Amino acid sequence: MVHTDKLVKGMKFSYPGVFDFKEFLSLIKELFDRYDFDFDEQSYKTKSKDGLKTTSILWEFDRKYDDYNRGYIQIEIELSDYKESYVDGEKVVDGSLNISIDAEMKRDYEEKWKTAPTKRFFRALYDKFVVAEKQSGIDKELKNTVKSL
Repeated sequence: MVHTDKLVKGMKFSYPGVFDFKEFLSLIKELFDRYDFDFDEQSYKTKSKDGLKTTSILWEFDRKYDDYNRGYIQIEIELSDYKESYVDGEKVVDGSLNISIDAEMKRDYEEKWKTAPTKRFFRALYDKFVVAEKQSGIDKELKNTVKSL
């Protein structure tokens, strides 16, 4: 089993009001593209009720830092009770936006060090004494990427 370190858990943001939802989603994608993350849309659901819409989106971003570390960021976006309209020719939404972000670092994601007990022992030594500072730097980089959002 891959060793996983949770670096950001349940970071939440809320914004009620009027904004350009399409541009907002584009900005998120551009940010993670700038940091060389791969993008995967897990789900995109829209429901309508009484003239108001609710949209739920689940996105995952991942990046290979090296042969041992791979970062994963999961973003849940929920836009609830919104109406679409146009302001100055631009399509905007008026509703409540809620975002939840989780980030984790998967170590030995290809499970090269898992095959034998001696390899697991050496992996533990490697993690603790050889690359502890490097791991800390990589973890900090992933956290800073999330914070920059």
